[in-house]
Amino acid sequence: MDLIYRLLTGLPISQGLLSRTTQDKTIGTLMLDLVKAGDLSLRDMGCFSASVFQAIDELKAFWLSRLPANVNVEILAGTRLEKNCARGQII
Repeated sequence: MDLIYRLLTGLPISQGLLSRTTQDKTIGTLMLDLVKAGDLSLRDMGCFSASVFQAIDELKAFWLSRLPANVNVEILAGTRLEKNCARGQII
């Protein structure tokens, strides 16, 4: 079951029953039609998809997800994100 709701109101805006073999990443693309400018999309690590996050950015919305261990992030200065976090600095 896939459920999308507005956190502030608790009201559902989409719900669906999908096959248990459908991957989370595939399900995650279905929600792009619901994203509006200024929205915040909270994503499970299983839904991690750089292309979906880019699409959310292009919609002028925001996303938050845990990073899988195989993903490296660098800030604009070229420093790895985990180095800044270890020093207590974020971007």
